[in-house]
Amino acid sequence: MRSVRLGFVLLLSACNAGPSMGRAPDAATPVDAGGAGPGLDAASSVDGGDGVCADVTVELRRVTPTVMFLVDQSLSMENELGATTRWDAVRDALFGTSGVVTELDGLMRFGLALYSDLAGDATCPMIEQAEPVMGDAPGLASLYDGAAPLGETPTGESIDLVAATLPDGGADPVLLVLATDGNPDRCAAPDGHDDTSRRLSVQAVERARARGITTHVIAVGVGTVAASHLAELARAGTGRPDARYWEAGDPAALTAALREAVRGELSCVFELRGRVDPTQACSGTVSLDGSPLACDGGDGFRLPDESHIELTGSACDALLEGGGALDASFPCDALLI
Repeated sequence: MRSVRLGFVLLLSACNAGPSMGRAPDAATPVDAGGAGPGLDAASSVDGGDGVCADVTVELRRVTPTVMFLVDQSLSMENELGATTRWDAVRDALFGTSGVVTELDGLMRFGLALYSDLAGDATCPMIEQAEPVMGDAPGLASLYDGAAPLGETPTGESIDLVAATLPDGGADPVLLVLATDGNPDRCAAPDGHDDTSRRLSVQAVERARARGITTHVIAVGVGTVAASHLAELARAGTGRPDARYWEAGDPAALTAALREAVRGELSCVFELRGRVDPTQACSGTVSLDGSPLACDGGDGFRLPDESHIELTGSACDALLEGGGALDASFPCDALLI
């Protein structure tokens, strides 16, 4: 599994501390994965006593998506997909050597929910779920490995139940990825693969979207879910009339679909606790693993506003592919106090 450094410190420095200030916080002091760490707020007034600005360390928090995989656990998931079953293909696409969770576990908070229904069971929908956290790929894989296909496909009710456990989308995006191999039914009609069940599913996705949760839908197998329904879900889940959905006809296509759906939420944007004048962005120096980045170009960094810094082009690609340490310095007069 790839090792990714999640602590990023932005050192705003070009002025020397006055003699009465003592030692400024060390820019190499670790910051925890949630972005909390030592340092002064950039909005604080720092003066060495002789009117000379001091070095100031502020927090730089990476925008971290939350992704919940909602996987159809119905009995039809035992059907073939290529040389394996649909159920095992989803498992490999998520947790295999090249699985999306395996690759990105240090960059996103991943959760997993498996949904089904058994005729005559008082509990519907039946959900097995692990809440989204960062760095728990083995735990999620263990949950998946302990389950097996059974029962029906109450998709709408399952979306409602699982979405209710997710935070509202905001500064950090929240994504629900639905992987299913059949048209939905519902708790009141376990074999009701009809317009009512489809409408309930679309309405559930719309309710999630109203809370800022984006939904992407992937059909496990080609033709297993009505194309018109997939299109409805995709539009409702993203709010875009041209939203896409995925149909995976083999395991490789399934892995590619999951990767594409999830990687679109990856971010090279970092939130500043404090403010920097965007018009003075190029007065600063930003480096990734010690290599300076160009300012305001297609392959470097920019300040989209006074509270964020963004890596662009090849710099963003390098960060997403390999992680690394991001360091930046700006002259004191670039601070907005």
